[in-house]
Amino acid sequence: MIGNFHAFIRALNQSGVDYVVLRGLHDGNPSPDEDVDFILKASHILKIIGVAARFPGSIPCDVYFDTYQSVECYPYFPPVFALKILEKKVKNNQDCYVPNDYYHLVSLLYHLTYHKGLIKGFNQNDGKITPENKYYETILYLIECNGFKDRFELSLNGFHQFLKNENFNMPYDMLVKWPKRNETIDAITKMEEQPLREELLTDKKNIVVFIIRDDAAQADIIEYIKGVISDNYSILLSKELTEEQINCAIQFTRGGNWIELDKKKFHLVAPYSIVVCRSNYVDTDGGGKEYLAKECAKIKNEIRTYVNENFPSKHKRHLIHGTDSPYEALDYIKKIFPQDYMKIITSKKF
Repeated sequence: MIGNFHAFIRALNQSGVDYVVLRGLHDGNPSPDEDVDFILKASHILKIIGVAARFPGSIPCDVYFDTYQSVECYPYFPPVFALKILEKKVKNNQDCYVPNDYYHLVSLLYHLTYHKGLIKGFNQNDGKITPENKYYETILYLIECNGFKDRFELSLNGFHQFLKNENFNMPYDMLVKWPKRNETIDAITKMEEQPLREELLTDKKNIVVFIIRDDAAQADIIEYIKGVISDNYSILLSKELTEEQINCAIQFTRGGNWIELDKKKFHLVAPYSIVVCRSNYVDTDGGGKEYLAKECAKIKNEIRTYVNENFPSKHKRHLIHGTDSPYEALDYIKKIFPQDYMKIITSKKF
């Protein structure tokens, strides 16, 4: 909790803290009926703690981070989205940094859709927002400001579809692992998984995708990693990613967040190459997803242990990311190769 809100904000600005107040303000002042929600650069956490200590009070606040794992080992927003919110921030008439109108809208819809679900102010039958919702007027105002009137249904499903169209939705591999389950998250996950199930034929349900990260981009390390993968799987495709494909992987897959901490600073460890392969496991008892996840985790741990012991660096490297289910694998292929994925999954080799 903090006190003297405007003095606190001035102190944040003077200290150079990179922050945005996402929600909880009314006419520039803290709202009496909700917390003030901040997002800030994780590297500035000590700065904000130092400033907050000078302003004790009774204003409740929640703080989320651009890269740090805020919700049971998962980020509040995918880091690439959080960084955009901070990058496009604007000052309100009280000198407080807030999202611009576009990022205010998409961040609020993300918050309601994936973090809150069917709370008060949503119709429990069809998920439509009602005037009872405290954000109802704000959403209508922001839709008008952004020229999005009649662009989407004012419901949780409509919000999700709009966020997908804006490339601001929760990635599928984050949806399936999201720890705070609710009816809305379960319904959206099922909806996103259904077309993947329909596209993935029974004989393709042992596919796995590995993404080798930039911290492994050294010829002898790459050779070792591919050797381990080929000892355990049948490699169907191995390809260094283009810049466009790297950006797709960062934006549309969780990938361990693609962000790592090194010397108290967070930095991007970008995807470097992709390996699509087939497990030798044949699912006869319906336990395929669990087996593939355990098998993939075992291979990743083996690779990380060997490389970190035999190719020492200044910090521990994670090196490789892998999918936990065939549906995740197909989703990765579709996101990284949007034009060619059908050719890939229907090829004779596949």
